[in-house]
This record gives sequence, structure tokens and C-alpha cells, in this order.
Amino acid sequence: MNPVQHKLINFIWTITNLLRGPYLPPQHCQAMLPMTVLRRLDCVLEPTKAALIAATVFGKIDVRSALLGVISP
Repeated sequence: MNPVQHKLINFIWTITNLLRGPYLPPQHCQAMLPMTVLRRLDCVLEPTKAALIAATVFGKIDVRSALLGVISP
């Protein structure tokens, strides 16, 4: 195993250990699934993230309608 893989594995286990505090093992999926969805949404919106934030800050567009426009076909 190379050092980069080892660092990533340690990072993942650190996050898992943090979750063990507030969440019981059967509840881990209740926290991980929403975080995974949010991360994927963040990745999808990355190319337009700055423009979307600027538009919502100045009140030009509604966040919900903007997200629905990006997600729906």
C-alpha cells in the first residue's frame, strides 16, 4: 500500500470514529446518505457554483428553482 492510500484510509477511519460519538452504528447510514447526496450535488453544481451564489445573494433567483432547473432534465 502506498503512502497516499494509507493517508486516505486513515482519513476515512477518522471520520468514522467521529461519527461513532453522536451516532450509534445502525444510525450511521442516516448521517452518511444525506452527506453523500449533498457532496454529489456540490460536485454537479461546481461549474456554476460562483454564479449561483452571486445570483442568490443579490436576490435575482430563488435557490429552490435554480436547483430544480439544474437537476431536472
